[in-house]
Order: sequence, then structure tokens, then C-alpha cells
Amino acid sequence: MKKKLLFVALLLICCAFIPQEENTIVWKKGLKLLPADFRSLPVAGSSDKAWSKVGLEMPYTYSGTELTYKCICKFYKDGSWMVDSSMRILKHEQGHFDIAEVCARHVRRIFESYKGKTIDFESLNTQLKGALDEMDSLEQLYDAETHHSVNEKMQALWYRRIVDSLNTLSKYSTEQGKIKFKYK
Repeated sequence: MKKKLLFVALLLICCAFIPQEENTIVWKKGLKLLPADFRSLPVAGSSDKAWSKVGLEMPYTYSGTELTYKCICKFYKDGSWMVDSSMRILKHEQGHFDIAEVCARHVRRIFESYKGKTIDFESLNTQLKGALDEMDSLEQLYDAETHHSVNEKMQALWYRRIVDSLNTLSKYSTEQGKIKFKYK
């Protein structure tokens, strides 16, 4: 009995040091989603071929006249699913992740726009909520105009738009920053 308990205890201790695979993927230039990243079960009755759950983590804190922010674009594996793992569908879902990064860069631009200026935190929070609303709208427009990747001409146009937007906003690719601001 003691040997059994010792074995179980050692097994538990060893397992505690094995790195656990994370549920999220943080957006990085050149990183491509894989079919294995879509771990959730498909929604029953859905006609969609795949679903990507993406989001922005954007906490900020301030002390005195210094504001520290983060805006991290994430893909959530356990909220994402795929029934068709073709390259066409996978690239379309990558587009959703990339659109979320474009919106993350808009958020970082919002924070940076307050450098050396007076911050009205109510206005800042309204702008941040607006950026999230914009992301939802862009994701829906992307699906509508590409017909969920079926319209290849529009899909190609969207790929160019996304890449152009990422390049235009490359100045805001750093996930975190600090700014000095003024009080009212």
C-alpha cells in the first residue's frame, strides 16, 4: 500500500512540472493557425465550416501622471472549432485573428494619442469600447463580404486590406507601453 501511495505521489509531483498547453495563442507576425488549434466542438445546427474566438486583453493602470497599458490580441483554442480544415477555411479563420490584431493596434494608437495630453478617463473608456465594437463590426463585415470565404475575389481583397492595415499600423505593434499625461 505504501509503495502504491508513493508511486501516485511521485506521479502527481512529476505531472505538476510538465508544462500545460495553453488555451490561448497570442498574435505574432508570421504565426499561422493550425487545424489542431480549433479544439471546441462545433455548434449544433450551424452551417459555418469553422468559428474563431478572438479577443483583446487590454488592461491599463495609472499612477500620478504615468499610464501603463497592454493590448494583447488572443485566439482562444477552446472557443474555436472547425469542421472543414481545408486551406481555404484555415486562411479565412486566420483573417479573423489578423483583423483582431488590426483592432489591437487601433487600441494602442488610442492610448498613445494621450501622450502629453490631458486624459478624460470616461472618454478613454468610451473610445476603448468603441474599438471593441469596431472589431465586432469588422469581423461580421468580413464574413458577410467574403461569404465565409466562398467569394474568392472578396476574400483576396480582404487579405490585401488586412495586410495593408497591419503595415500601416506597424508603429503600434508593441503590445504594451507607458505614456506620460497631464491632469485636468
